[in-house]
Amino acid sequence: MFKISILVVTLLTSSFARADQCKEASAVPGALCDGGAIYAGTYNKKRYMVTPGNCTDSATPICNGGPDGTQKKWGAYGVSAETKSSDDGAANTRTLVTRYSGTEAAQYCDQMVFGGYSDWFLPAENELYMIKQNARLIGSFVDEWYWTSTQTTWTANPNYEKPIARVMGMGYTSGTNMPKDNALHVRCVRIVKP
Repeated sequence: MFKISILVVTLLTSSFARADQCKEASAVPGALCDGGAIYAGTYNKKRYMVTPGNCTDSATPICNGGPDGTQKKWGAYGVSAETKSSDDGAANTRTLVTRYSGTEAAQYCDQMVFGGYSDWFLPAENELYMIKQNARLIGSFVDEWYWTSTQTTWTANPNYEKPIARVMGMGYTSGTNMPKDNALHVRCVRIVKP
């Protein structure tokens, strides 16, 4: 009887230990993570998870996996922020929420508690580009623009000489620049910790 109980406990424990596919090296984009997040892929030797689609506009959202609907403004038009990293959305987001007010998209991700995690952030341009490459596997993206946490200045167009932000179009071939006071889609990400 004792040996059978140990075997059952060992099998159950190993099943629970493997439940979070996102932490396994063999995880593929689109894999379901513990708590309902989705494995997004690898960028700069970091593994990312992303919220599912159609999260409610709340610090503790309900995400039903449907097409994205929540839209936020990046910030005030023309206000400069020190978030020029194309690779580090976590640092960009920290800067936006600690130094600036009215940064709705970054605050939404920073304040989010989803899937048992509270370290979500607005992805930088190259992080969101990696997610765009896997968007069909991840699912629920709409063919519209999504904010990144990366700021830039577009001097080629005199209407946008003030600081603006980078956006990634899921239905477009590449990203572009957008005035910060537009309401666009947001998908929050986090780095998978071992």
